This record gives sequence, structure tokens and C-alpha cells, in this order.
Amino acid sequence: MRIKEKLSIISSFKESYNHIYDAQKADMEISSWDEILDDWWLGLRFFFSKAFYQGRRDGISLQFEKATLKALEKLFGEDTNSRNKKLWKLYESNFLGKDNFEMHGNPLANALRDEYKVYGKKRCTGKKGDNLMVADVLHFMCEKAHSRSEPLNIVTYMKGKISKGQIAELADELDGIYQVGEKICSLLLRDVIDLFNLSKHLSQGDYKYVQTVDTWVEKLAKKLGFDGSKKQLAIRLAEACREHNVDPIAFNQGAWYLAAHSFNILIDNIERIKP
Repeated sequence: MRIKEKLSIISSFKESYNHIYDAQKADMEISSWDEILDDWWLGLRFFFSKAFYQGRRDGISLQFEKATLKALEKLFGEDTNSRNKKLWKLYESNFLGKDNFEMHGNPLANALRDEYKVYGKKRCTGKKGDNLMVADVLHFMCEKAHSRSEPLNIVTYMKGKISKGQIAELADELDGIYQVGEKICSLLLRDVIDLFNLSKHLSQGDYKYVQTVDTWVEKLAKKLGFDGSKKQLAIRLAEACREHNVDPIAFNQGAWYLAAHSFNILIDNIERIKP
């Protein structure tokens, strides 16, 4: 089978990846992704749905994510006005950001050090790096806000920068948030571009920013005959998709889904496989 056909078949698994979107919408209790553009809290939840997945088992990352949301709900309250006021108070008191996390009496640090009931069991909010990431993204949202009326909506901000053709600058900004890194950055960029149909704002050279190369995609890429570091693989996979007229975003989502779920896919289709 030629590489073009393989890339095309892999990209078709994007349809399976879309079920993850559906589950996220149900979890956030929204009917349209446009709803997160009008609520910074929903934008933050979207960010967390990517940023906590740091190469450990997904189940553990999910527990950390859910416990963190409970910690912030306890700290900020559950209505918009309360969240705005309490977040700005933390910012003005210099409690936000990774460098200020250990300040004596930091309410955010105290909340994140507690345990919360998640799926019937007490769970922590993550390791120290996870907590510093939370402190840093909240600081980023306050620093980048246009006014003190409310914090920055990180998804709306990403959408605006991508629409202006500023994806490289945006990637540097996101990478600067503690513990985000290239993999999480590309994951965020990829899915925001996909969900809000922003591909038309990308140049050919921009697609390297949306090739998320984790362990699963790296293994699949090498099986296809690509080699190099993860950064090099991102560039080479993007170039191969462009050369063979395959949507790079659909390919990347499909590649991750296929590789991460290969055992289940194999068992589900075992009657079609000859020994």
C-alpha cells in the first residue's frame, strides 16, 4: 500500500476522534463549542482538558483535572461575578504565577493542596508541576486581559491570534506557560483550529504547529517510515500530508486515535484478519 493511501486511511479515523469532542461537550454541558467563547471559565476548562494530559495514564490525568476544577470551584464560587472578583483579588495580591505559588497564605496553593471527591474517591489535584501550571495559566489570563472586568478567555484569545495568522507567536506564548510544552501546545492549537474551522488562516509552514507527536504518534510515524526527533517528525508528517493532499489535522487526530486504541480496533475487527 502506498504512503498516500496509508495517510488517507489514518486520517479517516478522525471520525472516531470526534466522539471525544462529543464527550467533552456533554461533560461541559454545552450544545455548541461557540458557547466557550463567551465564558472564560469554560475556556479554562477546555484548556485543562488538554493540559493535564502529560504522558501519564489518561485515567490519572482525568482525576487530576476533575479534582482541580473542584478546588477552583471551592475557591472562586460557582457564579460568574464571584469567579471574576476572587480571581482578580488573587492576581492583585500577587498569589498567581508559578513564582508566587509558595507565598505564605496563598489561597490558591491551599486549595490545590487539598483532596476532593472524584468518582466516589478522594483525589489530589496533581503533582507540584500540575499545580504550578494552574497558577501560571491563571496569571497568564489576568496579565493578557483587556480590562479588569473579567479575565482573558484563553480559547477566544487563541482563536483571535490564529485568525490573524499569528500562530507562531501564539505557540511561543502558550509554550511559556509552565508545563505546557510543545506537545500540549500543539494539541491545543490543533483542536481549536479544528473546532472553529480556522485552517484557512494557516500557511503551509504553519501545519508543523498542529502535529501533536506524543509516544503513540511517534510509534505510528516510525512504522510508516518516518524518522527523527519528535519536532522533526512533526515537520515531516505535515509535509507528507501536504504533498499527498491529506488534511494534516485530520491525519494527526486519526493517527493518535488509531495508535492509542489499536488493540481495541484489532479485537473489534479480528474476523477480518487472516493469520
